[in-house]
Amino acid sequence: MPVYIHRQDKRGRGEQWLLHLGDSLITLVGPQGQVLLEWTPQHAANGVQFPSFSKSIKFVGFNIANVGMLQFAIDPATVKALRAFANRGIAARGPQAVRSVLHRAILTCAGGAALLCMGGIFLAITVYELSTGKSATIGNPHIVGFVTAISGLAILCRGIYGLYQYSQLKKLAERQNAAV
Repeated sequence: MPVYIHRQDKRGRGEQWLLHLGDSLITLVGPQGQVLLEWTPQHAANGVQFPSFSKSIKFVGFNIANVGMLQFAIDPATVKALRAFANRGIAARGPQAVRSVLHRAILTCAGGAALLCMGGIFLAITVYELSTGKSATIGNPHIVGFVTAISGLAILCRGIYGLYQYSQLKKLAERQNAAV
């Protein structure tokens, strides 16, 4: 399915490109009609950078050798289709690649939960200090608890999304194994 996308990085902001998203190949065509890349799902899994709130990434990026990262504004339906395409590449690498997504998600959830708990404790100390007027620490109120709790929540959510991605990858891998 061909989709018009708009470049967002500084070198070519506003340029209209064309993205062909097929079953086995994606093609990125430049504004003058030149084909810049043709990727299989395996290449897309390595070369596409998806938007991420926790990483402050707003646009979809294509990391192209000898060119660098090109960022594009892409509609949500196309991003979803592109993510499914890249997930097929991860699932094709085998069960170890799928398990690595699970392990990374579990570690991210654990780290986020630990940071959230620490932030909650620090926030409770700060609230106590502000409500009583007494300082249990350095004498000045501090916001480290709130910031730590928010950061922990963001990391925990990222880990939960990793678990969701693992479930999708597991289904894809099972379908691919059943087809073989």
